[in-house]
Amino acid sequence: MQDIVAALPADVGGAAALPPEVETALAALDARMHRAIAEARGRRPADGGDTDSAAPGGGAPGGGAPGGGPSVLDRLLGAAETDPAYTDRLIRDELVTLLVAGYESSARTLTWAFVLLDQHPEVMERAAGDARAVEAVLSETLRLYPTGWLLPRQAVADETLDGLRIPAGTDLLVCPYLTHRDPEVWPDPEAFVPERFPVRTPLPPGAYLPFGIGPRACLGTRFAMREMEVLLGGLLARFTVETTEPVGEPVFGINLRPAGPLYARVRERT
Repeated sequence: MQDIVAALPADVGGAAALPPEVETALAALDARMHRAIAEARGRRPADGGDTDSAAPGGGAPGGGAPGGGPSVLDRLLGAAETDPAYTDRLIRDELVTLLVAGYESSARTLTWAFVLLDQHPEVMERAAGDARAVEAVLSETLRLYPTGWLLPRQAVADETLDGLRIPAGTDLLVCPYLTHRDPEVWPDPEAFVPERFPVRTPLPPGAYLPFGIGPRACLGTRFAMREMEVLLGGLLARFTVETTEPVGEPVFGINLRPAGPLYARVRERT
């Protein structure tokens, strides 16, 4: 999954074919997913009930959840027994979506948060044990480094935008990374200032859109924020994080990430 995300260009909508390394990684991912589906289906009870034991090794994709109870895959296979729309291909797509949306975006945001906090140790100390400060840190991190930094859209009808004619069917790219750095909306836009949040005066429509905007905005916005608040708050309360090598420049691929690995020293608070 990491190979695919790293290799995909930012906008693949107009490409005739995916890069070869992406095709290779996708084939390997597909093979693994379909094997997991087949193995999980073979473990299901004859009556179609959900399995409730973890797979060997701590809960592989096809086994029960490590804490007991049915896994996500078990639930999807159960749905397939009553709904023909749940083909193996759809189940595979659901699992891949969960892998990307359920971990990749949150992990990238937390990475940038620790980079910024390392540069501002006073903010790190203030956020340790302060839930509101943690929320402000994440909001400001998403302003500077929105994981979905480029949002493709398509005009469904002829429009005129700022004097420019936009014919129906035109591909449009909305760029939160640039929008979030508009000095007319965000004073000193390059600076990390968590105190901007919560905003005290209403922002212009579309001025802040780290999870997209409109009917295709991210469905998991509240879950993602809560997940990151709990993780970051729990970590900051127990640990300090210090980068040990220079942080790479942002890489603008299918998501926004630092170039190369990020090396850090994690110390438990005393």
